[in-house]
Amino acid sequence: MDIGQICHLTPSCRLRHQGGDRNRATELNAVAWTWFSLSTVFVAARVYSRLKLTRNFWYDDHFIVLSWALTLAYSILYTVLGQLGGCRHLYYLQMNPAQAIKASRINWITQPVTIYALATGKISVAFLIMRIMGKSKWRKAFLIYGAMIGSFLFCTIAIILTFAQCRPVTALWNPELSLMGKATCWPPQRQSDFSLFTGSYLAFIDIALALLPITIMWNLQMTLKKKIGICSVMGLGIFACICACIKTSKLPELNARSDITYITVTLWIWNANESNVVIVAACIPTLRPLFLIIFKRPGWDNYRHRKSYDPSSGSRDRRNRVGRISAPISDSTTAIGYGETEGSWIELGPAQHSYHEDGDIRQTLEFDVTSHKKTRALEEEDIFSMAGGNAL
Repeated sequence: MDIGQICHLTPSCRLRHQGGDRNRATELNAVAWTWFSLSTVFVAARVYSRLKLTRNFWYDDHFIVLSWALTLAYSILYTVLGQLGGCRHLYYLQMNPAQAIKASRINWITQPVTIYALATGKISVAFLIMRIMGKSKWRKAFLIYGAMIGSFLFCTIAIILTFAQCRPVTALWNPELSLMGKATCWPPQRQSDFSLFTGSYLAFIDIALALLPITIMWNLQMTLKKKIGICSVMGLGIFACICACIKTSKLPELNARSDITYITVTLWIWNANESNVVIVAACIPTLRPLFLIIFKRPGWDNYRHRKSYDPSSGSRDRRNRVGRISAPISDSTTAIGYGETEGSWIELGPAQHSYHEDGDIRQTLEFDVTSHKKTRALEEEDIFSMAGGNAL
């Protein structure tokens, strides 16, 4: 008895086939590639802003690029899945058993790629918030252990359980092995329960990362309008939480695997929605320098007009940086960063450069260091500068 015969004898499966041999590949590809195109624009703008304008590429940028690359990978897998008929009802797909096995295999292989795309996106957002949170110990602990380690750990466990539930693993995409007694599998409910937990946890992380910046910004000395504007930009991840909740609500449907190829299309669509919303929402706060240049808003010339280093003239690119005291400052006039002690920060005064006439790059830097007590009087420009990439 093959999978098609089993499905034919299952009332719930037979009801799903009343619509005929429907293929959802076009729907899936349209969502995935539309989102990917939009994410590509935002990631490219972010990378340009960080590398060319603020020259401050950090861990959050690395992880958002990794998340984008995984989004590309699963979009390609979606396309391959559609070409193999993997977005059709399994009942009809099983009429060609070899093709059904190939499509089901791609379906299972796609899962770890989509899961890690979600995890890396959240890790990137956590690093972004670390740029502006100062020395708050509880926020740092949550971001590191809750958002970063927690997301990666639970996603990894979910992937391990996914492929460990059947021995051999090929029984996942060839259930006839179980019917013939050549493989053993756990009850689907066991893996599904942990998937529900992981999905719920990721949704919680989304909403926490969206609301956490509010706890940082709301007590700062700025107008209510500025507070709302900054919190709105930093809190766009709430839409990712909505997508995560909808996706998680669909997970119990996977317990009935008699039509897994068709049912998982909805799951793939909401995975694409969630991961790409995270990418776009994480990129928007970093684009302030590019925004200033495009619309020529006050401060745009600080990023637009830069002189490359010329040893003969002794000139160097003039710009400010905001970040930790470990920031490289050899090419800066002024650097502002947090000190190693709670509630303090340092300001490094103008650098004194000296160059030899023979053209060799030799210089001596002298800085005036002044210590100040840190206050809550941060302005909008400071916050957006740090979120926008001037913080290391």
